[in-house]
Amino acid sequence: MEVLGELERLKIDIAALTETKRKGQGMEEGKNYIQIYSGVNKDQRAKCGVSLLIKKKYKKCIKEWQYINERIVQVQIRLNGHDVNIVGVYAPNDDADDKQKENFYNTLGCMMDKNSSRKEIIILGDLNARTGSKRNDAVVGPHGELMINDSGSRLIEYCGQYGFKIMNGFYQHRDIHRYTWTQTSRKLKSIIDYIIIKQNTQCKPQDVRVYRGAECGSDHYLIIAKIYLPYRKRRNEGEVDKEEEIKLEEPRYKTTSLQQDSIRFLYVMRVAKRVPTIEEGNPEQMYEKLKVALQGAAYEALGQEEVLPRKTTPEWWNTEIGEQIAEKKVAYNKWQITKGVEDREKYIHA
Repeated sequence: MEVLGELERLKIDIAALTETKRKGQGMEEGKNYIQIYSGVNKDQRAKCGVSLLIKKKYKKCIKEWQYINERIVQVQIRLNGHDVNIVGVYAPNDDADDKQKENFYNTLGCMMDKNSSRKEIIILGDLNARTGSKRNDAVVGPHGELMINDSGSRLIEYCGQYGFKIMNGFYQHRDIHRYTWTQTSRKLKSIIDYIIIKQNTQCKPQDVRVYRGAECGSDHYLIIAKIYLPYRKRRNEGEVDKEEEIKLEEPRYKTTSLQQDSIRFLYVMRVAKRVPTIEEGNPEQMYEKLKVALQGAAYEALGQEEVLPRKTTPEWWNTEIGEQIAEKKVAYNKWQITKGVEDREKYIHA
């Protein structure tokens, strides 16, 4: 609830969440966002986990999604005439063994090999990589940090191989708007969360920076990219996309009423009346006509079930918790301004 509230407040359309530790895979709808998540099997200890949150206004634009593993999830969206693959990732830590890192980048590489070169690709998430800074480089920009670690070298090599660009370092900002992870007690900070796009792209990125005001109890800061995707006209007027969008909601009919002889007879009669009207055609056309006929008969004879709205607020959520979170955010903002020890203690207590 708190994370969704922050995303809504900042008017974010698409977001990646990492280290969710949520088991299984699936898709669920909340009040304003659709969440597509991927984690470990339910019989395993909770770890890793990654998900993509997409604003509900883009629901009809979602074409397909893939649960790769507990570290990678992919969603394909049709935006302004472009096929855009959004990839949420959570890479192994830098101190993980080489095999884990190799498996992660091999899996990510296999995904890219299967994608069409015409598709736009945006990679979001925690890469646990420090990529440094370089001038006149196609992959790494001049406004990153100085440090490069082993995971950073692997990420740079991967991006160079597949023609990607690590966006963080191409926009000049103050340190508080560059570093994505901090550990105040040890005075550590680094850039390990990234937004990555293709070097040869139709996307028009306008800015990438850290927003420290979004506080959800994490030691990572929210990083936001403003990306404009120009509308691409179809070649011929009236041309229709061949690939259809996946419908997330299908009509539900009162199939239990088929247990009644009269209703079952009525449904059979409605089907018999509609099916003979189907003319000959190719298999795809005949299938669509048959589907419409069966659904029409079901609607007339059975009727549709009333779909109750899903409860989007958890049972444990109440007004008191909301007020406590608001107090916590006030304490956090005050500590960010003063950097005082006493204010930090008040925030930790909250």
